[in-house]
Amino acid sequence: YSTTLSAVGGTQPVTWSLAGGTSLPPGISLNPTTGVLSGTPTQAGTTNFIVQARDAAQLTVTQSLSITVTT
Repeated sequence: YSTTLSAVGGTQPVTWSLAGGTSLPPGISLNPTTGVLSGTPTQAGTTNFIVQARDAAQLTVTQSLSITVTT
């Protein structure tokens, strides 16, 4: 699995993280510099999580996302 998150506006660079104590599906990771979610999922199911983008001016935005892994 691989997808790139993006943020419109703000002051570069943008740093990506998980927010609100959420976690990604097992086997998937988030690159904090590039915003790439990637990896090989190791467990089926739906995982809901919140990502946060923080720009150089320390402004943040969050978005709820989910990934469904099927076997």
